[in-house]
This record gives sequence, C-alpha cells and structure tokens, in this order.
Amino acid sequence: YAAVKVRKRLYVIVEGASCCKIHPRTITSWLVQEAYLEEARNADGRIFRIASEQGVRLGIRTEIAKSDARIECYITYYDSNSCNFIFSNLVNVVSRELLG
Repeated sequence: YAAVKVRKRLYVIVEGASCCKIHPRTITSWLVQEAYLEEARNADGRIFRIASEQGVRLGIRTEIAKSDARIECYITYYDSNSCNFIFSNLVNVVSRELLG
C-alpha cells in the first residue's frame, strides 16, 4: 500500500524538462525492456509481468495467488535493493519515455 502511494506521487526533474510525473506503467515497461520483468499469461489468458531470472537476482519476486473468484493472478514484490535500483534509474526511465 505504501509503495503504491509513493509511486503515484513520484515526480522527476529531467534535464530539458521542468518536471515529469512517472506512472507506474512507465516503470513496469522499463523493467520489461531491461529484462528484469517478463510477460506471462494465466489460465484465463490475462497478461501479467513477472520477475525474470535477472529480476530475481536483483530482488524482485513474483508469487501466484488466487482471487476470491478462484482466478489465478501474479503478485510482484520488490525488496529494498530492487527499489533502490529503480529509484537510482528514474532519470533513465523518464528519458527513454520522453525520447520515445
């Protein structure tokens, strides 16, 4: 819960731009592009992002859970090392999005 609140309020000052709000999907997309996360499908065909081998080494882990409706889903957790890595790379995350 606390991590989500932080991400929703996350802004980064980027050289050449006054301020840029970062959406959680932007960070997830960057992690996929950098091979820390990979896409997986559950039994219903829904796409989830799960930790890759490289992500696991960084401290990202994914667990399988079932909803109240017995639908399988994936929950991804980030330890302090992986969070520090992401925060230290926020300018790279934003720069890639701004530059396309």
